[in-house]
Amino acid sequence: MKIIIFVFCFFISSPFAEETCSRTAIVNNQKVLVDTNSVQKGEGLKNYLEQDASAQQFLEEYRKGISSKWQNAALGTFGTALILGGLLASNGDKTRNGLIISGVSVMAINFFVASTLDYSNEANLQKSIEEYNRRNASKIYMEGEIQKNRANDDKGLMFNLIKGF
Repeated sequence: MKIIIFVFCFFISSPFAEETCSRTAIVNNQKVLVDTNSVQKGEGLKNYLEQDASAQQFLEEYRKGISSKWQNAALGTFGTALILGGLLASNGDKTRNGLIISGVSVMAINFFVASTLDYSNEANLQKSIEEYNRRNASKIYMEGEIQKNRANDDKGLMFNLIKGF
């Protein structure tokens, strides 16, 4: 059973990691990697966004928002401790299920709150790009936005061809 849970968690986390590390933007008709790694998000656009003071301010807010927070680590540790305490408690103990359920609940709440904060923090990166685009001739386009805009465009026909060699 433990092996199945490990394999499930491993395969679930892989697509999210790939999505985070492969974000690209188009600047001057060149693809630029937005996140150089999972820790340095927005680093690929830093050289461009530093040219504008307002854009740089939003970028700094974005980078502060993605830094690891001790509260998340503490809640995760507390939830893990509750689960371990429940697993180590004797079978006849009434608090066993309570500890396990509360540990899972604490970890789930922590995950959802952290994910929500990360998602809302992405608005700072978007504002930074918008501020840069207002004042500079070379525009930054996030690759997902281009595809989204093309999908919403009702004025034509689009073929999506993927070629691999």
